[in-house]
Amino acid sequence: QAWFERFAKRRGVNLEINAHVLRQFPVPNLSGSRASQLAELSKVRHQLAADDPAVPGLEREIDDLVRALYSENVVTPH
Repeated sequence: QAWFERFAKRRGVNLEINAHVLRQFPVPNLSGSRASQLAELSKVRHQLAADDPAVPGLEREIDDLVRALYSENVVTPH
C-alpha cells in the first residue's frame, strides 16, 4: 500500500493531500553518488521520447534506485 493511501484523508475515490500530509511524508537523504546517479538517470529519461525502447529499462532502473534509497535511509519529519 502506498504511503499516501495510508496517511491521506479519503475524499470519495480521491485522496486529500494537503500541507500537513506533505510535511509528514518521509524523504530519503540524497547525497553523494546515489544522488548523482539518480539525477543522471532522470536527465536521460526526460530526453527520450515516450516510445523509445530504452524507456522501460531506464524507468525500472530509476524505480529500483528510489526503492533502495527509501529502504536504506529515510528521514521522517515530525
